[in-house]
Amino acid sequence: MPFSLAPRDLQTEIATKLWPLLAAGLVVAGVLSSTWPLLAAGLLVAALGLVVYLFSPTGYQVTSEHIQVLRPIGPLTISRSEVRAASLLHLSPFLVGSLLACSGLYAYLGWYWHPKAGGIFRAYATTFSPAVLLEGKQRYLLSPADYDYFIREVNRA
Repeated sequence: MPFSLAPRDLQTEIATKLWPLLAAGLVVAGVLSSTWPLLAAGLLVAALGLVVYLFSPTGYQVTSEHIQVLRPIGPLTISRSEVRAASLLHLSPFLVGSLLACSGLYAYLGWYWHPKAGGIFRAYATTFSPAVLLEGKQRYLLSPADYDYFIREVNRA
């Protein structure tokens, strides 16, 4: 069963809209001023944005065997046997520790830490509140639009 993403939170929405403007501004400034460091910085910013976009979630898929995080680069598959439970979680993005992550550009991606989530978790979410925590061998934080139905589907035996 497919699930769409929850709307982006304000931080993610602003970062996603400003990133291309920053990249374009640096490239244009580098070209107009014939300054290669500005041009290189603009191209680097654009390349980083593209990489983050490719790994960002576009939706979720729940089947009897797995849960998939759909991404432009290809799905991330989580086996249902590895997930013990799904629960609703509300976290402030300003109080979540980023361990190895990209916070706010297209989504929240990577490894984070928060005590309410049981410690370290991987996020593929557009918002931290509300979000769904998948607990099991690893912890995953996802943000489906219809989180109640998503939780029921995942917890269904």
